[in-house]
Amino acid sequence: SRLVKSIGAYLKKSVATILRILVVYSPFRFFMALGTLLFGLGVLVGLRYVYFLLIGEGAGHVQSVILAGLLLTIGFQTALIAFIADLLAVNRKLLEDIQYRIRKFESDAASEGARCGEPKSD
Repeated sequence: SRLVKSIGAYLKKSVATILRILVVYSPFRFFMALGTLLFGLGVLVGLRYVYFLLIGEGAGHVQSVILAGLLLTIGFQTALIAFIADLLAVNRKLLEDIQYRIRKFESDAASEGARCGEPKSD
């Protein structure tokens, strides 16, 4: 078909569109799920280090501590981004509502003016 170059290109474009819509319309759920996943991986890697520390082989697993700290930090920051993204989404919805009301008010005022025989002003 001429519309789609290949199935892979179509899938890549579709996944990008789905993710964009998900981030715009439910950002809290998206970023909190991502943050929880990263934080959970950090906890698991940290528990792995604690296990090796308890059996006496913790000295060779310092990279696990570094990875755990990194994952915990990124997971926590992503969870914070979830709250900020949610506030932005609420703000966007309020702005859309305000814009709708202003357009409706202007439209009603213009149609009322047209009925009264007043010239339409821009």
